[in-house]
Amino acid sequence: MSKLQLKIKDHDNNFIVLNNIRNLRFTLRNNREEVKDISSFGWRKVLDCAGSRHITIKINGILDSVLADELLRNSAVLNSNNDYEISFNAKEKIRLRLRCSVELYERYYDPVTFDSFTVVLTSAEVVNAFH
Repeated sequence: MSKLQLKIKDHDNNFIVLNNIRNLRFTLRNNREEVKDISSFGWRKVLDCAGSRHITIKINGILDSVLADELLRNSAVLNSNNDYEISFNAKEKIRLRLRCSVELYERYYDPVTFDSFTVVLTSAEVVNAFH
């Protein structure tokens, strides 16, 4: 079984770790640059492979950190960009660091079980590669 981790950078530049991630879904959104006029210099962007490549990441899990809940909630309310790191072991170890905004944050309160959450992160910058 692969181990998923979501790390959220706090105000002191330390990462708060959420370990109880149930599932994670990546969506790569790639909008091509349109070249309508050669004098618009759009062809340079096409040659540089500079399309708008943004990642949307949907994460479901059990909330095991009060501080992580506070950071996600505040980021959603303030519509601010934060630094996140996502790592998981699949066939190869993948680690992705990116600056994201919280598009959606849902917290499920259940008195019988652990509190669960869903967060949708959208990259605030163009993403070039996975590491």
